[in-house]
Amino acid sequence: MISREQTRKPMNRSRLWWALLALPLLCFALGASGKRSASGPRTSAKKMTKVQWTWASGTFKDQMASIDRQAADVESENKAALAQISRASTNLETDQKLLKDMTARGATSEIEAVQKKVDAGTAALSKQQSALANGRSLLSQSEAAKQQLQDATQGSESTYQDLLKGQINQVAGHYTQRAQLDQSARTEVVPGTKCGDYPAQWCAAPPDSRITFGGKWFLNRECVAYAAYKRWRAGKPFATGNAGNWPGNSRTPTVGSVAVWNIGTVGRYGHVAYVTGVSRDSITISEFNWHPWVHTNRTIRLGGRGWPSKFWN
Repeated sequence: MISREQTRKPMNRSRLWWALLALPLLCFALGASGKRSASGPRTSAKKMTKVQWTWASGTFKDQMASIDRQAADVESENKAALAQISRASTNLETDQKLLKDMTARGATSEIEAVQKKVDAGTAALSKQQSALANGRSLLSQSEAAKQQLQDATQGSESTYQDLLKGQINQVAGHYTQRAQLDQSARTEVVPGTKCGDYPAQWCAAPPDSRITFGGKWFLNRECVAYAAYKRWRAGKPFATGNAGNWPGNSRTPTVGSVAVWNIGTVGRYGHVAYVTGVSRDSITISEFNWHPWVHTNRTIRLGGRGWPSKFWN
């Protein structure tokens, strides 16, 4: 009769034999893993997430006409502001002379009332000048928006429809340049909500309609409007005008920074975005109008193509 000990021996030798065969393979795998760790984290091969377009109606002609109508309204408001500034300046100058004369004559009983008129006139003039500056800035933004749309579509209705559908490779201009940059730099487009944390009324409003916050006017769904809104909400300074002209004070980002791409780097007007995350080798940003009029989050690798020109901390 064969004992249990005798039946176990062949099984143990078999296991030992297979273990010896597997050992070189295990060592090779561990060595490869070590090499990957030494050279840094592996790059994900995951494809970019397709952005969901929120505007799929209208025509090129309608969009251009809408911007022109709004610009005409702003032009009219600017003319009215200029007339008000002229009258307010004249009245303020008169009151200032009167106040100076009363002070020289020692007419203390009347000085207080005139001083109040001077203060009120100064405040009104400042408000009117601010409105005029807002109007001029909005006209500049409108011209830039029209030019970008013209560059992207070359005035073609069919190309405009391609733009609305997100078929970026069918169009021209900075949108195509940005899509190509995303692909070549392997920038990850991160899924987000329909409009980020934009207010619901702006999310429902059409592109390039006028919105107001922080005492300034902006065009809806443009990169400048969104970055400025995020900074305003955070209690930090913000700018208006072309994105590429925004200031920068650092080469190192922090959460809450504005990422600024200079004019010509990602289009003729540059680009701005709000930094929402910073890691050792990348940043995550929240933005509008990197792709046409929609909100996206992107993760950008440090030092690679597509890295911002500067940061405003």
